[in-house]
Amino acid sequence: MFKFIRRALGLIFSTIGFAVVVILIIGYMKFVRSAQEDPDSDPMTDNSVLQLEVGGLPIKDFNLPTSLLSQLQKYRTQSLIELVELVNEARTDSRVKAISLSIVGNTLSAAQAEELRTALEEFRKAGKKIYAFAYAFGDNSNGTSSYYLASVADKIYMQPHGAVSIIGASLESFFLKDFLDEFDITVQAARRNEQKGVIDRFTRTDFTPEVKENLYSVISSILSHIQDASAKGRGLDKETYVTLMNTAPHQDRQAIQTKLLDDLIYRDQVRDKIKVELGNNVAFVTEKGYSPQGKRPQSKNKIGVILLEAEVPPSGSTALTMNDPYAPESLDKSFEMALKDPAVKAIVFRVNTPGGAVSGAETIYRAVKRTVDKGVPVIISMGSVAASAGYYMAAPATKIYANAMTLTGSIGIAMAKPNIGKATENYGITWDRVQIGDNAGMWSMTQDFNEAAWKKVQESLDIFYANFTQTVAEGRKLSVDNVKSIAGGQVWSGLQAKENGLVDEIGGFFAAMDEAKKIANVADTEDPNIVIFNRVNVGLPLLFSLLGEESIAIIKQAIGINTELSHTTATTRVRLVM
Repeated sequence: MFKFIRRALGLIFSTIGFAVVVILIIGYMKFVRSAQEDPDSDPMTDNSVLQLEVGGLPIKDFNLPTSLLSQLQKYRTQSLIELVELVNEARTDSRVKAISLSIVGNTLSAAQAEELRTALEEFRKAGKKIYAFAYAFGDNSNGTSSYYLASVADKIYMQPHGAVSIIGASLESFFLKDFLDEFDITVQAARRNEQKGVIDRFTRTDFTPEVKENLYSVISSILSHIQDASAKGRGLDKETYVTLMNTAPHQDRQAIQTKLLDDLIYRDQVRDKIKVELGNNVAFVTEKGYSPQGKRPQSKNKIGVILLEAEVPPSGSTALTMNDPYAPESLDKSFEMALKDPAVKAIVFRVNTPGGAVSGAETIYRAVKRTVDKGVPVIISMGSVAASAGYYMAAPATKIYANAMTLTGSIGIAMAKPNIGKATENYGITWDRVQIGDNAGMWSMTQDFNEAAWKKVQESLDIFYANFTQTVAEGRKLSVDNVKSIAGGQVWSGLQAKENGLVDEIGGFFAAMDEAKKIANVADTEDPNIVIFNRVNVGLPLLFSLLGEESIAIIKQAIGINTELSHTTATTRVRLVM
């Protein structure tokens, strides 16, 4: 009797669970479909203007659907690579006559602005127009980078009573030494070498002279690039633009007089301005409403794409990294899967990371080197930052591309360990320990390193630094002495890195892709066959894990999935056609 009741209840709850999941799936698919449509877009015509808006939403290199939640998040986050691809497609689309670019904030990094601006510059070189609009260039903030992006346009408009805050560049950091001293927290720190400044915020009250000199050099390189491009875009000489920068912010009328702006209008008036030049029959098409012209035949040879856009964690799966496509072990398997596909002739590895754990960097480094050694070229595309561990993993690649304003280098290592023992004693908290092994407690946060442990720490830093410089020397085909001269922990701009041999070419993701297309013998009449190899959990396994096998089989048949959902990683990898 009880067994029958249990089975009956089980059947009822299974049916309810099945119905709930089906409703969730149908609702999600309807959401995706509706999110891809834009009722505000005109239909495409032979006289279309593509409308783009940047600077308001957060922007990532690429939106990987790592979970159900992140797939929903995709529609609230912009993808730089997809945005640049859209501009590239519009450049060769005879129906698109112009781009209307609205810059509504300052969320783009300098390197992101550069990568998008480069694509817009090529669009303009194709004989097409660009109209830029902003409510202000820096609304109580620094608008130098956003104005740099706008300076590619034929016309720059701003809303009345705004300001053009091309005030230059600054870099600041907080320092905690006095704060830690106040609480009797001490920090033991070491580095290789003197310009590896990451530990200074714990041990000093300001930058060291060496670090400050390095940071000033980087900012000067980046700002000089912005000044050159912005001045050229507005038809000004650099000296005049530098003067305007040093006397900024400029109020709206001042900006008109100094030729920084073309007119003061409201956003709803931009269309009227465009119609004067392109005619009243112009169609204004949004990013979602744009449909590219027919695709060309696809190349048989494949180009793999692997993306890293996160700080590098230690190797090894944890609850936080087991479904993370950027985790070291996941990236290692991504390279492995690409190697197993004989049609893959080259890989573009997009590196956008400030660095991270030594073990994680070593795992990814090995994956890159193994791939190159087995005859598949790896082309590095550096994003906004590819420094420290980010450069270490890039060193053995076939070729390295960076934007002019990418932050890279930082070849070195640093460590810091706090001692909170005395601080806790001040509040009545004491500590005791039992240990076996002379150095078993060396990483305890309640005591300093003893002499033997401190010696071990120094030895490990020496070994890693020697390995780091040797790896860079081998990968970049430089002498170790040459590498050490640029490996004091300095950060370099992409331009500086090219000058000192750490980078091969200045260019963004699509410049690296063009190099990969040459290697893969993709004809000019073909579209490249591009496959993203990041291990992606599409979100459905979490839902289906709640159901039995019969329920899973029914849903799989209904929506046309033939693979095992518990293993939907690279077997259902995202495909990107450009």
